[in-house]
Amino acid sequence: MDRSARVIGTNALGDQLLRSRAFALSPHDNMVRAAKLSETAALHKAIVSVIIDELSIGQTIAISKPDGQPMMVQVSAASGEGERIASLVIRDTNHKRSSPWPTIRQIYGLTPTELKVAQAMAELDMSQERIAETLGMSFGTLKTHRQRIYNKLGVESQVALVKIAREYEI
Repeated sequence: MDRSARVIGTNALGDQLLRSRAFALSPHDNMVRAAKLSETAALHKAIVSVIIDELSIGQTIAISKPDGQPMMVQVSAASGEGERIASLVIRDTNHKRSSPWPTIRQIYGLTPTELKVAQAMAELDMSQERIAETLGMSFGTLKTHRQRIYNKLGVESQVALVKIAREYEI
């Protein structure tokens, strides 16, 4: 989305969701609008904020579905063709998420042990030393697996690993 809340690209599911009754996609200007005016204002404010403020990490907005149940819209900054744009990730709060790990393993070619290490690093609130102990390996072995995981995923930190795991949750 650009700073005017115009949709500049979607995936198939996003396109379907934007055309649902929970959102309205204006055919005139391709602008996204929520079903409620107050939610549209909050959504547009969040979009402009992440595009203009380079320090903004984004925010999550609740959007009501027609049945009154909330959907969560995570607004974050992304890079467009030489410009900063907003990325929207829309989640139905009633939808049980599936595990991202089989998909991550397949896409990035993780070994079974690398998968266990990546999953532990992303899901356990423990120090690296404690994770190694929990997995029954030395800290040196964990560091080796961690570096291989980072190389395969193209990341440099545990935070980036967690971000990838969240992106693959369905």
